[in-house]
Amino acid sequence: MDQTKHARLSPRYWIKQAIITLIVLGLGIWGFLDGFIIYPAQAVKYAQWSEWEYLRFLDSPPPGSAVGASLAAASIADPQQTYEQLGRPSNNRSPATLNDYRGNWLDALSIAGRLDPMYTTYPRENEHEGKVGSSFERLGELRETWGQVDRGKAPKRRSRLDILAQYPIFLIGVGLAIYFGYGLMRAASTRYAWDPSAKRITLPGGIQVTPNQIQEFDKSRWHKFYVQLHLTEDHPTHGGRVIQVDLYRHTGVEDWILEMERERFPERERADTPSPEQAQTQESEPQAEEPGGTP
Repeated sequence: MDQTKHARLSPRYWIKQAIITLIVLGLGIWGFLDGFIIYPAQAVKYAQWSEWEYLRFLDSPPPGSAVGASLAAASIADPQQTYEQLGRPSNNRSPATLNDYRGNWLDALSIAGRLDPMYTTYPRENEHEGKVGSSFERLGELRETWGQVDRGKAPKRRSRLDILAQYPIFLIGVGLAIYFGYGLMRAASTRYAWDPSAKRITLPGGIQVTPNQIQEFDKSRWHKFYVQLHLTEDHPTHGGRVIQVDLYRHTGVEDWILEMERERFPERERADTPSPEQAQTQESEPQAEEPGGTP
């Protein structure tokens, strides 16, 4: 009867790995939603608000306003050139002149990726807004949406940096999720097996090792959940090689290694070897000062 045992993924590993993967994936999804959907939609909404303020100013320009401040002349045939002529203005929180309102609208359109005549002329038609009538008709449409909203409750303005900053968040989050997810899948596909009757361990890659084929168990990295097996020269496939064994990702491997060590070196007591967790704790604890030592 086959008594071979197979190691399984350790819960302490895969649960931790799965949680980390989900966290960084959530970060990536967050960056994607903000950078590609939510923030651009907010930028479009703010551009619409800025257009409302621009048309409202032209509908009732204050005395002494610049020549051309009329609703009939609201179209901007070349928004890119006009935006450059205005000095590529950023958002003016207290607009007072025609150029202030015009600059705010063009800046908002630039952030929304719509600094194009198909969004700045009347009448117009485009894939996002459909058919838009004259500037007078457009003012009426926007009044229904924003007429009861004061400036203090205007849509949230998103800067270019707000949107661009989400791209690396998306890339880093998704990249790390792929990295940790791949590590988890790779660990799941790694196989360890143990034949208790022959005290033979089968390592990843199909390498079979028995106690008499091990010259030394190097535990210098035991506290890091690794042990290095120094194989004898007469090992059939890896004579004289040193094979590092991971004790963290799979359950049972640590016990199998210790059992092989007791078989190979019966004079060694198991009590001499703490578990990797205990070794890790001991390493982090400060050493007590010896009596009579120099302070």
